[in-house]
Amino acid sequence: MRRPITQRQADKAVREYLRPKPYTPLGLSRLNCAHCGDQASRQWSLRPCAVGRVGWYPLCVECDVRLNALVMDFLQLPDREERLRQYTDPAA
Repeated sequence: MRRPITQRQADKAVREYLRPKPYTPLGLSRLNCAHCGDQASRQWSLRPCAVGRVGWYPLCVECDVRLNALVMDFLQLPDREERLRQYTDPAA
């Protein structure tokens, strides 16, 4: 189980990763996941909320899937498992 991050770590992540425009594929390939530090290959857009400004965060595949699952749980989507399966395996 991962320990919760400190406020200092959260502030550093916002400074280092929050970008006002989407990353290019090349730019994304140079970054680590904003959550776990693995190689980033996807990105999430955060609108002004608790973060305080619009921005894009780089994520690895595993964290991207976990974040999608969390959002679908929050929205109480009835077909969550099917949507996640299609998202993780588009050929299915």
